[in-house]
Amino acid sequence: MMEEIFLHFSGPTSALPTLLQILADFASAEALQFTPRLKDVLLRVLPILGSVRDGQRPVFANAFKCWCQAAWQYLGDAPSELPFDSDVMSFMNSVFELLIKVWTGSRDLKVRSSSVEALGEMVDLVTRSQLKSALPRIIPTMLDLCRKDQEVAFVASHSLHNLLNASLLSESGPPLLDFEELTVILITLLPLVSVNNGKDEHYVSKGLKTYNELQHCFLVIGLAYPEDLCMFLLNKCKSKDEASIVGALSTIKHLLPRLLESWHTKQASLVEIVKSLLEHQSLGIRMALAELIVVMASHCYLSGQPAELAVEFLVRHSAITDDDLNDLGTLKNEYFQDKRFEMKVSLAGLSELRAVCEKGLLLLAITIPEMQLVLWPFILKLIIPKKYTGAVATVCKCITELCRHKLSHMNPLYTEFNASNDTPNPEDLFARLVVLMHNPLARGQLATQILTVLCYLGPLFPRNLSLFWQDEVPKMKAYISDPEDLKQDSTYQEIWDDMIINFLAESLDVVNDTEWVISLGDAFARQYDLYAISDEHSALLHRFLSFFSFGAIAKVEDVDDTYAALGIDVWLCCKICSIQLLIEARINALVGTNMLGRLLHVQHPTAKQAVITAIDLLGRAVISAAEMGISFPLKRRDQLLEYVLTLMGRDQNNDLTDFNTELLHTQSLALSACTTLVSLEPRLPMETRNRVMKATLGFFALPTEPSSIVESLVTNLIILLGAILLTSGEDGRSRAEQLLHILRQLDPYVSSSLEHQRRRGCVAVQEVLIKFRNLCSGGFGALGSYPTFTMNKQINQGGTRSLSSLPSAFVLPSRDSLSMGERTMAYLPRCADTDAEVRKVAIQIIALFFNISLSLPKQKAYVNDIDLESSYSALSSLEELVSIVKREASVDQTEVFQRVVSSVCILLSKGELVVLLHSCTSATCDKVKQSADASIQAIIMFIIRRGKELREADVSRLCALPKDKRNSRTSS
Repeated sequence: MMEEIFLHFSGPTSALPTLLQILADFASAEALQFTPRLKDVLLRVLPILGSVRDGQRPVFANAFKCWCQAAWQYLGDAPSELPFDSDVMSFMNSVFELLIKVWTGSRDLKVRSSSVEALGEMVDLVTRSQLKSALPRIIPTMLDLCRKDQEVAFVASHSLHNLLNASLLSESGPPLLDFEELTVILITLLPLVSVNNGKDEHYVSKGLKTYNELQHCFLVIGLAYPEDLCMFLLNKCKSKDEASIVGALSTIKHLLPRLLESWHTKQASLVEIVKSLLEHQSLGIRMALAELIVVMASHCYLSGQPAELAVEFLVRHSAITDDDLNDLGTLKNEYFQDKRFEMKVSLAGLSELRAVCEKGLLLLAITIPEMQLVLWPFILKLIIPKKYTGAVATVCKCITELCRHKLSHMNPLYTEFNASNDTPNPEDLFARLVVLMHNPLARGQLATQILTVLCYLGPLFPRNLSLFWQDEVPKMKAYISDPEDLKQDSTYQEIWDDMIINFLAESLDVVNDTEWVISLGDAFARQYDLYAISDEHSALLHRFLSFFSFGAIAKVEDVDDTYAALGIDVWLCCKICSIQLLIEARINALVGTNMLGRLLHVQHPTAKQAVITAIDLLGRAVISAAEMGISFPLKRRDQLLEYVLTLMGRDQNNDLTDFNTELLHTQSLALSACTTLVSLEPRLPMETRNRVMKATLGFFALPTEPSSIVESLVTNLIILLGAILLTSGEDGRSRAEQLLHILRQLDPYVSSSLEHQRRRGCVAVQEVLIKFRNLCSGGFGALGSYPTFTMNKQINQGGTRSLSSLPSAFVLPSRDSLSMGERTMAYLPRCADTDAEVRKVAIQIIALFFNISLSLPKQKAYVNDIDLESSYSALSSLEELVSIVKREASVDQTEVFQRVVSSVCILLSKGELVVLLHSCTSATCDKVKQSADASIQAIIMFIIRRGKELREADVSRLCALPKDKRNSRTSS
């Protein structure tokens, strides 16, 4: 047959395409018979190649491709036989050169494409030297064609794969290209990977094939240069080009299982790159990351905190709701970053991202044992946050699978659960899940998944509860098992809500644990932050809390438990009322009936804490009402303060040697409640203020341990003092008097012999001064190391209105009202204290005092007593010293103290200097010898520098001080 075909080669050229197509088909069908005759074919075809027109060249190129494929098939079936002699190799080289130098340069895309396709099959049939010399020409052509439409791109990428394989992985010698020479290929292909990494119908055929060929190219390069390629891809992940990042992530996902051993040393770098991209806004990058995370997890590349972050990433995107999918604004603002890449991502991508993340989570939970150790109990944390609400159905599926696995291996759930400090408690989990059951038609069979997971989590709850659920849950699941049937009943939602309420009520009936029930009520109250007021879940939550409010009291018999239940009743009622705006009448009814007064005899710490918290929430409800424009005073506020002080468990005569952690916790809550009540209108009477301060200031004398609760308590006390200052007085003078009263009450702790008391006293003084400075400047809030007390808007706005209507001279206190001389002498010894922290704070206190004083008006008789220019210069020097002391730990204490004294010496007026010297007895007798000695040196400096300003009476008064000091030292 072939002989007959050969006869026609001498005929008209119009028949040549047909003849070549016949030979190509024959080669594809009968490779073993055709290949030995390839030499005869080439002898007849080569002479006419030079005269072939562009229109016929694709047919010739296709024929060469088929003949080369036949030759490779022949070699595979009969490897011992060599079908090519030197003539055939020479012919092949000639064809190879012609295709590269002439045909690939054609303007006709079809000619270039078919030529490249033929070259891709010929690369292993030419000599290595010829291949190496051809690389600079053929690679750019192939890369250019890779950018074309899918048909051409697939052909070019397949040929490029063959070319790279022949150039880099040949057994005949080393790679023909260095990694640096491959960079241009990598840079070109990465964005193409992102374009072809699609899953919709358009990409099912050629698009997916092209993607696979591109990844084959990367694999060949990775096999030749594994570490270099890994570093290249990691660097691309750090670039700002979205397409390159997506391509790099997709390539890493593809290569990781295939280069696992070679890339093992890069595990940490890969994990860091993934962590750095978890918050990226691009939809394409998030999609690629989601797929990569599953691959990395399946090959044990993720563990510990990075694994938890990766799981949270999957949950976050599983939480995409149907509303998000319909909101083009959300899609555009949150998921498209690179506008050039935006058009390449379909609007269905967000839905696909959600699906990928949901499948990924289930794969982690079901098929990867190592990830199960990461997921449990960490995944329980992801049920609570509001932003993950949309993912709860998927999370519940994962928890179900994890529980099945653990139970099948006889592993108890509560072991790891109790070992994890930040895992939500069972009450919070139960409250969250029960509220989310509201919609029986929610996506992902949410209600069914929740009921299933509650049964599996049964061991975390009271035993009777778990047994009850085993009987009740199947009935509820049966009711919602057929969504279509459910929709036929217009009352299904009402029926389902009643079933949930009954489920909760009966669950509480079987639990014989009052503290657990109260804790569960607390958990339900915390749920309000997770739902909008208009959310249907909030309506169900109201019903839950009403049930707790009226149902909890009937279930307890012990007196302490009864009072605790009443306390939680008040708490929950306040929570409901503040949200439903039925506030004033409800609060007045609660307080007016004196229900809280009956709670003063509770003994159990939990009961006390419940009542204190209830009172605190009464005050907070009034504050919330004011923020919503409903302003009214809290009736019997002072009486409620007395209740709190009584429940606090001490008064001014109690010593502090008898305390425990529960008592300290109760007292800390009481201080917080006092702060809330003090902040309300009407303003605090002086008698009540003094009662509160006497009952609470002694907490500054607490020992340092247990540190966590004691520090929290002291912080609350400092916040309370700030609140007392902010809400006291009507004008500047009365506020200054209140400030001095508080500061003088703190003096015993500022000058204490115990370091921790001095430290607490100084910090309290600093915070109160900051509050006062902000009052003088018209602002509220504070700076410093302790948290600040945030005033409610009612007081802020009311205070601003009352002050703004008065003349500035009336509003602001005078400088003289601050007793600058006395106060400076009280804190100057602390600037030389043995404790470094005390020294720092004391210097800041003095700087604050003079900063405030220079902003206040002075009595006319003393206006000329102060040189403002010198004073501001001295204040600047003092504030500069504060910055130095804060910044540098190793500074000369003596030099610092001298600079403080020098600045103070300039800043004091003559009258303040006299008062300071008259007040120096306590400073020179300070309980810290180093501070006492420094105080004496300071007095000497004051007298040397400004002694000539003193009158004889002042000097005679001071001459008696050394004798007083000696007597004091002797007596001590």
